[in-house]
Amino acid sequence: MLLMTAKLEETKAVIAACEQETGISYVSEFGRVGVYYDLHIIGGARTFLVQSEQSKGGPGGAILTAQDGIRELSPSAIILVGVGFGMQIKGQRMGDILISHQLLDYELQRVGQDQDGVYIICSRGARADASTRLLARIYNGLLNWTEPAAHVGLLLSGDKLVDNVDFREQLRRIEPEAIGGEMEGAGLYAAAQREHVDWIVIKAVCDWADGKKNYQKTKRQQVAEVNAAKFTVHILRQGGLRNLPPASI
Repeated sequence: MLLMTAKLEETKAVIAACEQETGISYVSEFGRVGVYYDLHIIGGARTFLVQSEQSKGGPGGAILTAQDGIRELSPSAIILVGVGFGMQIKGQRMGDILISHQLLDYELQRVGQDQDGVYIICSRGARADASTRLLARIYNGLLNWTEPAAHVGLLLSGDKLVDNVDFREQLRRIEPEAIGGEMEGAGLYAAAQREHVDWIVIKAVCDWADGKKNYQKTKRQQVAEVNAAKFTVHILRQGGLRNLPPASI
């Protein structure tokens, strides 16, 4: 198993949760470019962690980080762990878990206008399905998971750090079913799909992308980081991920 984060704080939260589970300190292993943290065996699966930049593109972004990890470690599956923003405000609470049943890169758009000159934005991205096998493990883990609440659905992914309610509502109009959004999932999907490696995104709500991201930012992000990390370890702990074969095309 390869876990992936995009912020130092997320990395620390995952390492802490894994060390609490195994009772063993992590070991740094140096790859050609990246650094891999050996988190030892959890639920029968040898588990590593790598950190990318906060984006899908660029030299240190999620696409190339995942690609390097696949080529250097040959993982059977990758889980992207961290924080994101919620979009179903009435049904979600701060710190809730967001799980990608599907993922949509919202950056792929057609921007046009109607006869009155009003802008019309239509999504051109495809909804990518997360690994059926990993989703099965998620659902099995949810049977004995109590809180925070976990939401499985469509996650939006894009390069923008969204903190504007009008832009969030624009995204909602494009995909009203979306449960939330984040920045690196589309990069993970691109790399994993190319190499036939199972993938899924597990993030926790740290804000609502409503212009209030800085309100109690540190506290809210810490809660979300810890929740996402603990839920991920909960899924790993149950087993069923050792020698998981890669998904077929």
